[in-house]
Order: sequence, then C-alpha cells, then structure tokens
Amino acid sequence: ELNDVNMKVAKLEKDAEETIARKESLEEQKRIAMAKLDRADQLLGGLAGEAGRWRDNVVALEKSKDLLVGTMLLASGCVAYIGPFPSKFRKEIVTKWTERCNALSIPVTEGFSLDSITDQVLMRQWSLWGLPLDQFSVEN
Repeated sequence: ELNDVNMKVAKLEKDAEETIARKESLEEQKRIAMAKLDRADQLLGGLAGEAGRWRDNVVALEKSKDLLVGTMLLASGCVAYIGPFPSKFRKEIVTKWTERCNALSIPVTEGFSLDSITDQVLMRQWSLWGLPLDQFSVEN
C-alpha cells in the first residue's frame, strides 16, 4: 500500500512539474504577445500621423496637377527663348507670359521660375562641383 501511495505521489509530482513548465511556457508566450502588441500599437500610431501628411501631399499634388499645363508651357518657353537674355528681361518676359496665360484661363504657378522646378538634389550636386547656384546660373 505504501508503494501505491509513493507511485501516486510521484505521478502527482510529475504532473505538477509538467503543469508548472506549461505555465512558464504560457507566461513566456504572453510576454512575447504583449511585446508584439506594443510594437503594433506604436506602428499604428506612427501610421496615423503619416495619414495626415499623406492627405496634405494629395492636396498639394492635386493643386500642382491643375497647374501642370501652365507650368510646362512657361518652362518650355523659358528653355526655348530666354537663354541669351539678362535676368531682368527674363523676369519681365515670364511675368508677361504668366499674365497672358491667366488671360487665356490657363492655370499657372504664381512666381514661376525655372529654378523652382529644378531638382534640389541635382542643384546640390552642381554646388559640390563648384558651380554657382544663383537663379541665372540655375536657369542656364
């Protein structure tokens, strides 16, 4: 009878050890899941902030899309015609072209200049090469 009791105690101890090991495993899984949940919450918070920025970008792109035809018209005119002229005349002719576009109901960017549509990274590279970055030089 003592042997039966010892066997039952041993079985109960083994079951207890297995239950404790299972509990520890579940606690570790819970800790990992909570860490993932925290990271997901941070990611969603960051994406919510990005949504506002993206909405602003969409509005700006919609506006620039409306101005695209006029901007391209002015840019092509500048590239084709204003190269040999001094800065003062360039500004005057672009102002006249802008006024003409407005009179013809062609939407254009106010205060247009070629350097306003030039890639800023490319301009930075020009600067590193020792080229001047004044408006006249950039337009050329």
